[in-house]
Amino acid sequence: MAKDAVVIKSFKNGFNIVLDDQAPLEDLVRELGDKFQRNAAFFGNANSAISFSGRKLTDEEEDELIEAITSSSNVRISCVVVKDDDRNSLYLRAMKEFAQASDAAKGQVYVGTLQSGEKLESPYALTVIGDVNPGATVVSGGSITVIGTLYGEAIAGNVMYDEEEEEPDEELVDTTYPKVNFVAAFDVKALATVVINDVVINVTQKDLGNSLIKKNSARIFYEKDGRVLMEGISKDFIENCRSRLL
Repeated sequence: MAKDAVVIKSFKNGFNIVLDDQAPLEDLVRELGDKFQRNAAFFGNANSAISFSGRKLTDEEEDELIEAITSSSNVRISCVVVKDDDRNSLYLRAMKEFAQASDAAKGQVYVGTLQSGEKLESPYALTVIGDVNPGATVVSGGSITVIGTLYGEAIAGNVMYDEEEEEPDEELVDTTYPKVNFVAAFDVKALATVVINDVVINVTQKDLGNSLIKKNSARIFYEKDGRVLMEGISKDFIENCRSRLL
């Protein structure tokens, strides 16, 4: 029996496509499209993350494979999870058409804990459902929310993405107030590093022991007047967040 050139493995909120590294790309595109078409009812119309393994692909080759999926089923690909073995880094490559579908879609979600040496990058706002462990880094062109514990590094408002950012649709976005980048986390540990708009704070035990912040409360970091400030996320903060952040 001939070996499948394409194997589809599911993971939470997405698929990993394992590709034969010897098969011609056109054969992979055809087989991938056939498999998604035959199983369209099973895959449904969910927004999914996708990753490719088994062979190195260019962005153009990835786009061709993604087109085979979306043209053969109702699956919408929100982002591509890319593992860079040379740097042991993990990236999210947003699909442009998905990002433009709605203003809310410009935020991306990653489910999982980042380990030491891993790096998660996106030009859009990022929510990490999991921990960011010591030695791990999250980089975003917008804000970062960690639904877990921040031990490592969070870099928000990364300037490398400024030139890629599109002008907001004035009908969808309140442009009365300037854009504010922040880092929020359910819990933060000493030695975590937060960078917002190129301004750095290295979190210390003294910062975490501030009597104004309830122990083990969620925290938010924001940049104001050239400093990164940290506050507990309290009812008072939420009610007065605009005056605090702007």
